Amino acid sequence: MSKKAAGFPIGGTVAPLIIGAMPDDRDAVPTRADRPGAESKPRAAATDEPVIGRASTAQRYLADREIARGGMGRVVEAIDTVLGRTVALKEALVNDEETLQRFARETRITAKLEHPSIVPVYDAGTAPDGTRFYVMRRVSGQPLDKLVDAATTLNARLALVPHVLAAAQAIAHAHKRSILHRDVKPPNILVGELGETVVIDWGLAKELGEPDDTDDLQSRTASQSLMTRYGAVVGTPGFMPPEQVKGEPVDERGDVFALGATLYYVLTGKPPFRGPTGDDIMRDTLERPARPLREVAPGVPAELASIADTALAATVDDRYRDAGEMVAELQRFLAGQLVASHDYTTLERAARFVRRHRVAVSVVAIALVVIVVGGALAIERILDARDTAAAEAERAIRERAEADIARREATDRADELVVEKARLQIATNPTAAVAQIKRLATSKYWREVRDIAASARAAGVAWELPAAGADRISVAGSTGVTAGKDGAIRRIDLVTRRSEELARYPAPARAVIAEDGRRVRGYAGSTIVRIDLDTKARRDIVAPEQPQSLIVLRDGVVWSDRTKVYLLSDATTEPIRLDIPLPPHLGIWTSPDDAWLGVCTGTAIHLIKTAEPTRVHEIPDRYCAPRWWAPDLSTFKFYTSTGTREIVEVALTDPPKVISRTPVTKEHKRLDLQYGRSDASQILPVPSASNLSTFEGGRLDVRYASIAVTSPVGDAMLQWPTQITTVGAAANSPYVLALSRDKVVVWNLAEVLPRRLRDLRASQAAFVADDQLVTESPPRWYDLRTGDYTELPEIAPGSFLTGSPRGDAVMLVTFQGPSIARRGSAPKPVGIFAYAAAEIADLDHVIYAKADGSLISRDLRTNQDTILLARTTTPRWLTVDDPWIIAAYDDDTVWRHDRATGRSETQLHKQARTIDGTVYSAEGTRFRTWRGDGSVEELVAPATILSSFAIDATHAMVYFETEPPMLAVFDDKPRLIGVPVRDPVTTGPALTIYHERGAVPELQITDEVTGIRWVVGRSTRRFQHPALSRNQRYLLAFTSEDNRFDVPLIWDVSLPATAAATAAWLDQLTNVVSAPR
Repeated sequence: MSKKAAGFPIGGTVAPLIIGAMPDDRDAVPTRADRPGAESKPRAAATDEPVIGRASTAQRYLADREIARGGMGRVVEAIDTVLGRTVALKEALVNDEETLQRFARETRITAKLEHPSIVPVYDAGTAPDGTRFYVMRRVSGQPLDKLVDAATTLNARLALVPHVLAAAQAIAHAHKRSILHRDVKPPNILVGELGETVVIDWGLAKELGEPDDTDDLQSRTASQSLMTRYGAVVGTPGFMPPEQVKGEPVDERGDVFALGATLYYVLTGKPPFRGPTGDDIMRDTLERPARPLREVAPGVPAELASIADTALAATVDDRYRDAGEMVAELQRFLAGQLVASHDYTTLERAARFVRRHRVAVSVVAIALVVIVVGGALAIERILDARDTAAAEAERAIRERAEADIARREATDRADELVVEKARLQIATNPTAAVAQIKRLATSKYWREVRDIAASARAAGVAWELPAAGADRISVAGSTGVTAGKDGAIRRIDLVTRRSEELARYPAPARAVIAEDGRRVRGYAGSTIVRIDLDTKARRDIVAPEQPQSLIVLRDGVVWSDRTKVYLLSDATTEPIRLDIPLPPHLGIWTSPDDAWLGVCTGTAIHLIKTAEPTRVHEIPDRYCAPRWWAPDLSTFKFYTSTGTREIVEVALTDPPKVISRTPVTKEHKRLDLQYGRSDASQILPVPSASNLSTFEGGRLDVRYASIAVTSPVGDAMLQWPTQITTVGAAANSPYVLALSRDKVVVWNLAEVLPRRLRDLRASQAAFVADDQLVTESPPRWYDLRTGDYTELPEIAPGSFLTGSPRGDAVMLVTFQGPSIARRGSAPKPVGIFAYAAAEIADLDHVIYAKADGSLISRDLRTNQDTILLARTTTPRWLTVDDPWIIAAYDDDTVWRHDRATGRSETQLHKQARTIDGTVYSAEGTRFRTWRGDGSVEELVAPATILSSFAIDATHAMVYFETEPPMLAVFDDKPRLIGVPVRDPVTTGPALTIYHERGAVPELQITDEVTGIRWVVGRSTRRFQHPALSRNQRYLLAFTSEDNRFDVPLIWDVSLPATAAATAAWLDQLTNVVSAPR
């Protein structure tokens, strides 16, 4: 194809003010004057006789010779007889109203523009014969397309880029004055004899907001061909943007597109869109984006190519906003600066930086000077010098890059050492392990960091607050209280992790928080402290002597001094002195319901009903701690060493009496470790500083810098690097508080131990939603988020439980057939008996399969059946994953139905499994997936035959029961990992839960990607039947009590899924930022 085929004008005047600049076929181009039906009156302007010379006002302008001619006008060389200079004179050849209006607009617009690269207008007027004309400076030179034709090498074409910049500056000047050129192309860019650049032919120019010449196109139908529109579109095919080809309004970005096409032409020698005809060129413009410049001319600098490609973007919003933005980019390129539209690599940025500070500025400056003064005589040498400088820069960059790589490798090695050190620290100092890896939470090691933090969380991660001067601590619910030798009493909000001072006394303070979490009681000197936490109000009283110990009751306090015991009600200010003789006392305590008060004096135990403080009952035993209470609080037991070591049982009758004495055995010692009442509401004498504390169903044993946790649901060892002096725990709080070196250290046992659903012994349970659990016996519906439950009607023994897809119903399957139970309602029989499988679709529909293969939907409101699928083969399984209904049959076919769209489809899949509507299948050594959009993909193909498999609920992992077992992990790419043990239960992306049945049974989690394994649960009892909630947050397992596996335990095993979420999670785990010492 010739270059002319891509560059002839349409519908506009042609006025390149240069001798010999008119392409040979310009007169053959269709114009508005050539359209059928156009009203025009051609003058006898096609003759060789100059019009102006024939009749000119005052004979000022004498025409000499014709320079160029178009369909509606021509340009002649003329002599200005007044000033004696040669000028270029353009006159209109057609005098119809439309052409004259456009000629007048061209004259007006050209006269408005005053720029070195725009030809100035000297004069304008009308000849005696009515011919319109205007006069401008005559410029001699060649059009840019001719110079491109003559440039046979890339270096020669690169030397022409400053001319494109000058043209873009001229167009930018026009854009600032709200004027569009609309026909920018190489033939309309003139390079003068002195190297100057001029943009010519403003015949198609228009002001922004002015009606387009193509407004009549709006009435044309979409069926009209491009050739029909071709006769009306203004501009040049190959350089017009798509919106201009369509006849739509254009703005500054249309000229930007044309400048980009011009730059493309200069650098490649070809226009971006080509074709044998104008119709083909315009169709090419509409159907595809411009081919990236570096694919056509690989040697072009990447930044320069990015400028052209950005300007040529098919979407208007992706281009530069106007020519000014493109000018700035070209100037940055020529100055050796960074180009905004180019996406630099690190090496490219460094190379440009070095070049800019060494030789590039001088090279580009020299090149510009040479161009301005008229030539490209030394372009080759300049480029060679630049290449030499670039080579030197590249060498320096390589050395810098190598140093950077070495530095990064050293940093990576250091980070890997930190990760490994943290892994080793989990067993001895979990909090320090998390503190060390916090800074790596958003690095490429974030997954290892997350797994280490998860392992540390299961072992017990603490957070801390300053507590200078405190030596006593207590807790109730989510509130802690400290008091100490500085006389300050402080409250700690364990949720927000903030503390505040409640009161300060001149004497050392002792204070505890009541079990209701709303009152603080204690003493400082001889002052009895009473603080209401809701209002922060204080109602202190003065005791006769300084107390030595104090207990908080539900509605008062009991304290003792050296010789007396006092009872004070919250409603009064006058204490009651209890009649207990013979000091000293060894301790005071109360029953769990505060109905009874006990005082040990060393010679006897004195029991007092708090409702009858004047009556004191005596039991002759010297020691009376620890204590165990019967569930109905009718009896209690205590350990005594009076004479022989015995467990004494006392009945709380009136009067109380000893009903049994049993010698101490190892079994009783174990009972001592398993049961107890909270000590959080007691202040013990200083000589018996607490190294033992109890919480609900368990006990804490302080061992210098660690706390041993023993409970029916599991055991743990809380580690801290410095000595622990005091511990606080309570039956109604999951928090364990400790004092260590002027700090409060806080652990949350809810992160360490599982939850036991209260008052529940169940042999079967099922998740029916993300946070909902239904148990068989007793029949209950639990909300795991709140711990609340709703009683359900009786469920028949042996029922099989399955939840609905939305978690709003449960189906109970027995030998009598399935029933549907909603929360709080009695089970409703479905009324089907002969079936092979059944699933809940929603509250009103059950899907069931018959043995003959038919699949049926039953409407529970009307008991009407609708056949979904009629088959003759036996169904293997049926599942409902809203909106999907999926069934697998004995002939290895899988049928899938989308309830939302009504679409059904069948495919051949052996050993099929499904998760969320996606079907997975294994056949031989092939493992495939059939996705919801209908596509089928082969994921992995191990060498071993896949006999069976299990799918992770997050689609991130598949467990293959091969020999040896394998896991396929799909994170960044599919891969196979060997599995050391069998029977995994998966949770979360590429995580596996294993049940280790060793001497101390454990539930373990392994991240198959990082290889990090950690213990979730550990107990002397075995675990059975682990299961996961649908959202992968909760792990359910059963443990034994009384040799029956009917105690359900719940662990929260959720993990963050991203680096950012991991960083936030670590901040929540602990506020320790450096390893505590």
